[in-house]
Amino acid sequence: MAKKRKKQPTVAKHKVKAAVDLAPLARQVELRDLRLHNSACAVAPGAVRVPELKQTINIETWPKTDRPNVVAAKIAFVLVGENPGGQEALRIEATFGIVYGVNSLDEFTSEQIGAVISPIGLANAWPYWREFVQSMSARMGLPPLRVPLLRLDQALPAPTIHAGMPDPPKEEDIEKAK
Repeated sequence: MAKKRKKQPTVAKHKVKAAVDLAPLARQVELRDLRLHNSACAVAPGAVRVPELKQTINIETWPKTDRPNVVAAKIAFVLVGENPGGQEALRIEATFGIVYGVNSLDEFTSEQIGAVISPIGLANAWPYWREFVQSMSARMGLPPLRVPLLRLDQALPAPTIHAGMPDPPKEEDIEKAK
């Protein structure tokens, strides 16, 4: 008799107080802009390979902006490599800003919007993060490091949800970037 496989969730779980179906919100999210906001890379002198790698991810969302039906997210990635002595031998950081258009936000709370935007934003930024790490590690003279494919069934960091967004990208800037 074949073993039954446990069904794995396909989307990360976030605690949302109201039992509301968030699928209608997720279906109307449209990517408008994704940009690298800042980055930093450092490698210790003489580092040839980095055996121990640790990655952290910080997600921030802005469900309510000064523009109607626009939400934003900031995804910050940090990859740190330590040598056997525990000293930092490599650091690669990148922060991506993402702007989404949504048809209607009226029936959703900020917490619900953040719970939907977080995994979508992470999924949108992940390929850029993977390419950034591989490219930068090679440019620093290390073997190209490969970040694994994103698995949304693993726990995601809880997002920081902001009430307002300081200086969001202007619509004309987004249009110019297209």
